[in-house]
Amino acid sequence: MMKRKQTVLGPMGLLGLSILLVGCGGDSDSDRKNQPDSEQPVPPEIAEYQLNGLVQGLLPGSRLTLKNSDDPSAEPVVVTEDGEWPLQDSLLPGARYSLQVAAIESPAGGRQLQACEVVQGAGTAEGTEVVLPPVQVDCVHHTYFVNSMSTTYRSELWRTDGTPEGTEVVKSFAATNIDLGLQFLTVLGNRLFLSGGDDFVGNELWVSDGTDAGTRVVKDMKKGDPDLPPNPYTMSARPQHLTVVEDWLYFSAQTDNDGTGIWRTDGTEGLVEKIEVPEDAPAFGINQRPAGMTVLDDMIYFTLRDAGWSKGLYRVKANEAPQVAEYLFPVASSNMSLNPRQFAKKDNALYFVSDMEPEFGPEIYRWRDGDEQPVRLTNLQGGRETDNPDVLTWLGDTLFFEFRYNQYDHGLYRLDTAAQAPEARRVEFEGMPVVVDYSKILTTENAVWVVTKTGTDVADMETLVRVDREGQVERKLTKPKIEKVAAHGYDTSYSSGDRLYVLATDERESEIPLWVVSEGTDTPFAVKHSENAEDPFFRLSDVEYVNHPLIPMQDGRVLVVTPGSDIWITDGSIEGSVALALSEPE
Repeated sequence: MMKRKQTVLGPMGLLGLSILLVGCGGDSDSDRKNQPDSEQPVPPEIAEYQLNGLVQGLLPGSRLTLKNSDDPSAEPVVVTEDGEWPLQDSLLPGARYSLQVAAIESPAGGRQLQACEVVQGAGTAEGTEVVLPPVQVDCVHHTYFVNSMSTTYRSELWRTDGTPEGTEVVKSFAATNIDLGLQFLTVLGNRLFLSGGDDFVGNELWVSDGTDAGTRVVKDMKKGDPDLPPNPYTMSARPQHLTVVEDWLYFSAQTDNDGTGIWRTDGTEGLVEKIEVPEDAPAFGINQRPAGMTVLDDMIYFTLRDAGWSKGLYRVKANEAPQVAEYLFPVASSNMSLNPRQFAKKDNALYFVSDMEPEFGPEIYRWRDGDEQPVRLTNLQGGRETDNPDVLTWLGDTLFFEFRYNQYDHGLYRLDTAAQAPEARRVEFEGMPVVVDYSKILTTENAVWVVTKTGTDVADMETLVRVDREGQVERKLTKPKIEKVAAHGYDTSYSSGDRLYVLATDERESEIPLWVVSEGTDTPFAVKHSENAEDPFFRLSDVEYVNHPLIPMQDGRVLVVTPGSDIWITDGSIEGSVALALSEPE
C-alpha cells in the first residue's frame, strides 16, 4: 500500500506562515478580544432613568393617584385619563421602585366605582435605555343599581361590569316596606352613597365600598320613639337630594328634633354636619324643606322654606367652616317672594324660574355671582299669570322649556341665552305650535326631542319630533305612534351620542317598548328580547314599580331593569341585547 508523504514544518516554517497570515489580513477571535478597550463601543453612562406608566380602563372624570413605595421622597402622580404617563424621571442607576395605587376617585355623582391594579410595578433602574419599560396599570369598573329579584321593595343593591358573570348582588336589605326602598345612588371619592334601609334602622344614609361587609349606615339620624315598636315612618331620616361638592356629600334629611334640614358628610362613620342659617334669615329655626340643590364651582345653591311657605335662595361654600349658609336676595316687602325653582346652570350662571316681580308673574331669571339682583330674561305672561315655565333643558347656549300659553295647551319654547337681548320664542311645526303634554324634553348631541301633537289626522295626533338649536323641527316618528313618554319612574330616557333610548307606549297602549331613535335614521325602532313581537321589555301596568328602569353604561349601552326584576343590557339591537340575570319563574 502506498503511503501519502507528509510535510512537516519546522520552527522557522511556522514563523513564516504566521507572518504570511498577518500580512493577508487574517485575524483570530482571541486577537479581537485582546484589542485595547479604547477600540470597543462603550454604552453612554446613564445618570438618571425615567419610569412611565401605561394606564388602561380609567373612566372619564376619574382620578388615579400612584406612588413609589420604595422612594418616599418621590411625589405621587395623579392620572386623569388613559394613556402613558411619566411616573418618575430621576431614578438613579440601581434604584429600586415599586409602584402602588395610593387612591382612586371615581366620577363624582355617578353610579360607577373603579378598581385599578398595578401589573409588574416593581423593578430596578438598570439597562442601556434611559426610559425603562412602562408599568402597566389596568382599571375596571362596576355600575351599581337597585333591583328586587327576591322582594317587591327595591331592597337589593346590585352591580355589573356588563357581563353575566360580573353581575351580582352586593347587599340585600331586610326591608318589608316600600318606604325603605333604595334610591339616589351617588358616588363620592371611591364610595357609593345611597338612601334607604331596613326594618331595623329605617330609611337612612348608607355608604358602600362595593362589598356586603363594607356597606353600612353613615349615621342613624332619626331613631323614633324607643318605647314604641319600630315604624319606618317615624324612624326614618329619608335622605334626599344627594349632591357632591368638592370632598363632601350634601343632602336633606329629617331628624327627631329639627324637622327637615340640609346636612353634609364625607362618609366618616357617625359624621354628619348640619348647615346652619343666620338668625335673621326667614328659614331660621323652622322645618326648612331644602330643594333645588345646584352646584356652581365650589358652592352649592339651594332653597329653604320660611314660615309663610315661601322659598328663599341660599348658598354655602363647601370648604368653609363653620357651615353657615348665605341668604341671597332678601325680598323688599311682605307681598313679594323669590320662590326660585326649576334650576339650570350654564357658564357659572344660575338660571331659574321666580315670582320676584309680581307684575310679571313667574318668569325665567339669570344670576351671576357679583350681580346685585337676578336679571329677568323672559316676558311670557304678558301681564297675566297663566303658568310656570317648566322642564328647563340645555342644548348648547339655547335653553328649551315648556310653557302653557293658553288655558289648555303647553308649548315648546326656546331661549338663546348668548344673544345680546335674549328673547323666548315658541317652536312651531308646519305653521302650528309644537304642543307638549307635560312631556319630558329629551336630548341628543345636536337636538332636543319631544312627543307632540301635530297634524290634522286625529288617528295620528301624537308623534316624536326632533328640534335643532335654531328651532327647526323634523318629524321622526309617525307609525307606530308614541303615545307618551313613560313618566311613572325615573330615568325613562337616555341619550348616548346621536342615539336616544326612550320608554314609550305604542298603539297597543298596554306595552311600553324600549324605542331607539338615531340622528341618522328616519324611523325609530322598538328593541325587544327577541324577534317575537310579544317580548317587549316593559308593560304599562308594571312600569311604575321600577324606580330606575334605564341606567346608562360607560360604553354607550343601556342597562335595563324590568318590572319582573330581570336585568338586561342592550346596544339598541336584538343581537346586542343580553340577559345579565333573570328572575326565577313563579
